[in-house]
Amino acid sequence: MDFVFVQFYNNGDCNVGQPGFLDSFKAWSSDLAANGAGPKLYIGAPGCPACAGSGYLDPNSMQSVVNSAKSAGMSNFGGIMLWDGPEAVQNTAGGSDYLQVVKSSLT
Repeated sequence: MDFVFVQFYNNGDCNVGQPGFLDSFKAWSSDLAANGAGPKLYIGAPGCPACAGSGYLDPNSMQSVVNSAKSAGMSNFGGIMLWDGPEAVQNTAGGSDYLQVVKSSLT
């Protein structure tokens, strides 16, 4: 595998923004990198409030999660996957579409 997209939503304490998220993210990253570089790890998150049962974050909170993931120093962090992309574009909470908010957080 070259990429792994983990659903960090609808999973209780492992949801993005929850207390257990960063530990879970680091564990996934370490496990994937155990035999060398491993595949890139992408954080799966909902792109709108109705896109998942739980785990949606407002734009500012999602930016904070992205910054935490980047700061964790996991070399195989690939980025963010949003479910579902077209809904994320329609989600203009905060004035910009959610997809652009997340993208700008990564750069």
